[in-house]
Amino acid sequence: MPSKDLKASDRNAEGPRLAVLGWGSLLRRPGELSIRGDWHSDGPWLPIEFARISKGGHLTLVIVPRRKSVQTYWALSGYATLKDATDNLARREGTGVADIGYLTLDDDQSARFKSYIARLRAWLKKRSLHGVIWTDLPSNFEDKTGREFSNSGALAYLRSADTGVRAKAADYIRIAPAQTKTQLRQRLEKELGISSSSKTHTPSHTV
Repeated sequence: MPSKDLKASDRNAEGPRLAVLGWGSLLRRPGELSIRGDWHSDGPWLPIEFARISKGGHLTLVIVPRRKSVQTYWALSGYATLKDATDNLARREGTGVADIGYLTLDDDQSARFKSYIARLRAWLKKRSLHGVIWTDLPSNFEDKTGREFSNSGALAYLRSADTGVRAKAADYIRIAPAQTKTQLRQRLEKELGISSSSKTHTPSHTV
């Protein structure tokens, strides 16, 4: 469980600066996620892929080791404590706090894949942030299909899906930020007939 608050040394006059990472639908459909200001396009580089089968049956973006790294987005959380910020992101994602990763400058951390902690820590310091949180759900492709996740397996899954699932998949891909150019994305867009003109613009700016 995350600490209730950050150390006093990790505060400034405006309070702690906690970043929320995003790379998919969170940017266009934040729901009850509370953020301050805009999304920024200079987040840390992480290996992201359409590798999790959602409750609706479509493929969603999650961290997948050894996949192509993409630059993520970030925004300041609307909450001043790590506990409140992680609780807020968990509610938006419809999951428990165990599936929310976090790292603070005093090294309070929870991450499914520890190999990215050093990268995230360096990014935090460069941005003068006190902590960062992210959705840390795993790929469940193998559990759902009985096959190890792969590009060909993902395409085969979509080809066998019904019309409703394919429509949800197309919608999810359209609203994903253009900068989230995963290894699989272009092939999924071709399979689902998604043109460049149909993609949704992501409002953001780089700091």
